[in-house]
Amino acid sequence: MKSKTKVCVVGQGFAGLPMSIAVSNSRNNLGELNFKVIGIEKNNLKGNSLKEKVNSGKFPIKCDDKKIHKKFKQSINNKNFYISTNFEDIKNSNVIIISISFEIDEKKKYPFTFLKNLFTKLSKKINKNTLLIVETTLPPGTCDKIIYPIMITETKKRGFSKGDIMLSYSYERVTPGYNYFDSVVNNYRVYSGSDLKSKNKCKNFLKKIVNYKKYPLHELNTNTECEFSKILENSYRASNIAFIDEWTKYSKTAKVDLFNIISAIKKRKTHNNIMRPGLGVGGYCLTKDPGFAISSTKKIFKEKISFPFVNLTKKVNNNMPFTSLQFIRDKIKKLKRKKVLILGISYKEGIGDYRNSPSLALYKKLKKLGAKIHAQDHLINNLNNIEMQKFKLNQYDIIIFCTGHKAYNKINFKKILKKIIFFDLNNVVSEKNYKIIRKRKLSFFSLGRNNE
Repeated sequence: MKSKTKVCVVGQGFAGLPMSIAVSNSRNNLGELNFKVIGIEKNNLKGNSLKEKVNSGKFPIKCDDKKIHKKFKQSINNKNFYISTNFEDIKNSNVIIISISFEIDEKKKYPFTFLKNLFTKLSKKINKNTLLIVETTLPPGTCDKIIYPIMITETKKRGFSKGDIMLSYSYERVTPGYNYFDSVVNNYRVYSGSDLKSKNKCKNFLKKIVNYKKYPLHELNTNTECEFSKILENSYRASNIAFIDEWTKYSKTAKVDLFNIISAIKKRKTHNNIMRPGLGVGGYCLTKDPGFAISSTKKIFKEKISFPFVNLTKKVNNNMPFTSLQFIRDKIKKLKRKKVLILGISYKEGIGDYRNSPSLALYKKLKKLGAKIHAQDHLINNLNNIEMQKFKLNQYDIIIFCTGHKAYNKINFKKILKKIIFFDLNNVVSEKNYKIIRKRKLSFFSLGRNNE
């Protein structure tokens, strides 16, 4: 059965593709599909490769979430989702979702040029009352002070009035990994719009995608408030990760089990979000989003505001892999020519995304110290200058657990040679395997635990 409403999702990356799948699986009370979805990608080598994979029914992202694979297959079988690299296909859309990557290069005098060009092009293609929803994380003020004025100017040339433009902002909350699909549909969504009509239309659209009865939608006053919300949220998360670094170092000096201590602290509901020791922050969002607050004040609001916590957070997070490296070097003085295997290169469990991965940073540091180093990650096939290996654990001197893929808890520690030294830098090893390790008296050192 043909769906009636045409939705275009511009950008088919780690956020745009799952959103496209969620929208294309939306059904009404009669079980009929609500939308026909077209994913828009760049007409280049990468975009055309992605188009070919998706349109032939191959899910292009390596991940361990069974549900998103199932929903993707349904979208393809229902023939209501495909990818195009022709920007003209955006015409006559009822809803356009912008889910592109955006970064600020502080060295550039005009860092918003790409966005301006995109929304200028969109303004020449959209119909009156087309709903535009921006999901991309942006510096606060971008929609209200940069995008919206462009749209008013460009659409006025086509005879539009201000009331014909519906611009909403509702940032993505996609969490790649084992709950990839559910993070789109079973999650709290925040939204706003340029006016009341935009807000209402965005709300009604999201209600067809999100399980809003269990995860109520939250409306903010303006698009700027909504942009601000995403930056504050991710800055808090990044600071929370950075906060634990100094306590990890202190726990080693005090010879205490920080995991045991944190478990006790988490009993209080007001404290249950405290982070555990780890290798460090990675991925696309938490590594860059806090800096958008600084960019916003300088580039958009033309003010000078100090962000000491944001700046310190970025500095600490960038240096967190050094904490893990020092932890390893305290136990092994000479790493040169040691056979080392890193388990997990992706920045997060259950997903093949290695952007800004602290595991990758650690790999490079160990290699510089002369270690004969290999890596293994079942969700990453190959990487430039990274030797990826299958499981052959007993041929290594040192094995380092970096990413919490569930596959690593299938390792049979009863068959591991006692000569191997293990390091767990992200609380990867399960309690069950930890007991086996202790019983066998294997050389095992876990960041944040009392390893004496």
